[in-house]
Amino acid sequence: MGTKLLGLAGAVLAVLFAVGPPGLALADLPEEPVIEFSASPTTIRFGECTTVRWNTANVQAVYYSGQGVSGINQSRIECPRQTTSYTLNVVRRDGLTEERTVTVSVEGAVHDPSQVGYGIAFNADRVQTRPGECVTINWNVINVQAV
Repeated sequence: MGTKLLGLAGAVLAVLFAVGPPGLALADLPEEPVIEFSASPTTIRFGECTTVRWNTANVQAVYYSGQGVSGINQSRIECPRQTTSYTLNVVRRDGLTEERTVTVSVEGAVHDPSQVGYGIAFNADRVQTRPGECVTINWNVINVQAV
């Protein structure tokens, strides 16, 4: 009987250890933030563009190049004229800030922009909105007379 009682006590302790102390549910544990940030391609030729993408979850705020943005599956088309670093700053739920940086290298810089035909990139930070939400619209142009 003593062995069975000892086995039962061990099983109860194992369950308490796995579940945690009373009053603490798994839902009470903070979820870790998700921060993904990339560019594709990371090397371009002068006059070409790249797509910078990010996705975040379980965070308070997201800033792309200093501008507040949505953090869920976002992208921007960038057409840098020289090697450029793009930065994503994320404010975690605990108030701490994390920074991610991606660098896009530009090869074959042209000293005379007239050697490049023209380039236009236009995008919005989302394709669907709810009433009252804002949309951020971005554009980059190379060798155009007016926008």
